[in-house]
Amino acid sequence: MADIVKLYTHCKAETTIIRNRLKEAATLTGGHDPRRDYGGKFGDWSDPRNRFYIITNVIGTDIKSVKSNRLKGHRTAVAGLEQHGGAMTLRVDGNHRRKKGVTGHLAWFYPSVRDLLPFVILLLIKTRFNVSVITGLRVGSYYFRPLALKFGGAERTVQFGAPKFKSGNDPNAEPSFVHAICLKKPYAHPFQVISTLQELTSPLREEIARQIGELRARIRTAPAETALLQKLEKIKNDLFIYYAQGEVNSLRSYAETGDTPGIYALSLKNLGFDMSLMSIRSASLAFGTKLEGSTQSVITMLADHKSPRTEKHYRNRQQLHDEYQTLFIDVFELSMSLIRANKFSKSNLKLLLEAQRLSANEVSNLLLEGRLTRWGNRCSDPYHPPTAFGHGTAPGQLCASQACIDGCSRARWFPEALDILKRRCQELLARVADLSLAATMQSSIHGRIERCEAIISEIEQAEAHQHDGNS
Repeated sequence: MADIVKLYTHCKAETTIIRNRLKEAATLTGGHDPRRDYGGKFGDWSDPRNRFYIITNVIGTDIKSVKSNRLKGHRTAVAGLEQHGGAMTLRVDGNHRRKKGVTGHLAWFYPSVRDLLPFVILLLIKTRFNVSVITGLRVGSYYFRPLALKFGGAERTVQFGAPKFKSGNDPNAEPSFVHAICLKKPYAHPFQVISTLQELTSPLREEIARQIGELRARIRTAPAETALLQKLEKIKNDLFIYYAQGEVNSLRSYAETGDTPGIYALSLKNLGFDMSLMSIRSASLAFGTKLEGSTQSVITMLADHKSPRTEKHYRNRQQLHDEYQTLFIDVFELSMSLIRANKFSKSNLKLLLEAQRLSANEVSNLLLEGRLTRWGNRCSDPYHPPTAFGHGTAPGQLCASQACIDGCSRARWFPEALDILKRRCQELLARVADLSLAATMQSSIHGRIERCEAIISEIEQAEAHQHDGNS
């Protein structure tokens, strides 16, 4: 138990190093070429912004051998980088330091296999998924859903769903999922861990895409190039990808064999943790019930959903969804009664709105021309959004959330909303097309599409009836 607590704390500290590396890379702008032949002066190589300039504008971030850089005439540039440390990297012995040379400076862009270890361990502890599920994660295959549960005050609770890993999956079969519940805010919980991993490995996915495009464009490819293309196609969407010895690799390859990198066992041993990744998973229940008290304990139990007693919390989420649907239908009908009335003079609208028991101020706001939300509707009281719909709105300010389409009682749609609604609907449909079913199912996006389409249909029907009446 004590080892798990120490390991958890240690891994949080290591992920902080990686997060700081990402932040540091974002600040390294405004540098120039420090080479003497290009106007560089004494001391220019010591400025990390100038070395960042060299790696991005001279040597380039495309993955290739150091030897090829020298052959291309970058000998001075490579030598300059070898004299200074680049990004802070994680070490097997725990004595983390800045690595010199091209590889050390590429670490601002590309993680190593050791850099990924603390993220794997945090996910093992927090989810209790097996190692293969975690190392086999692919971008777009997992999802986070909102839940009707609250822990730790205002911290939002979400359900993390990941497909079970099977090396021989039928590509046409629907995947089975395992689930864990986590808080959205703490950076050591799955939501923030996955978010950081996506940011950390995104440049590598871009490099994979570049290499795939380059290999596909070649008329003829050597056997080694064909093998490389097949490998890159296979790992291009993997979450746990890393840079090593001039190549891109993925932890998913270990998931397929049921193994883990030897460097991970060595790192844990050198850090004083005589355990395997598998044993970390087995010990995580004790961690959940003792380290963080009742909050973590309850979340861990709910994630198992092995009995009707714990499953009720999942049913609560469906009940919340149903309540939102009912709320939207009520607001929708109030708007549709306005559209169906087909009498949009201010005097007629005022009578209709008053009949809906709106105050004089609310009626005035709805009749105010030009004040539309991002969904094209008008709002009866934009400075006082209902609690469930005003996330991020400061007191006395205009509603920042504008989640009107979810059923806000302040919202009313008039025919003028048609063009905006169509644009929003197309944007949502495009997002769904870019994501897998697993990534969007049970999310708000499908409900929003349905609501947009319903309002669009009602407005178009009303306009058609009006045209027929005028013919």
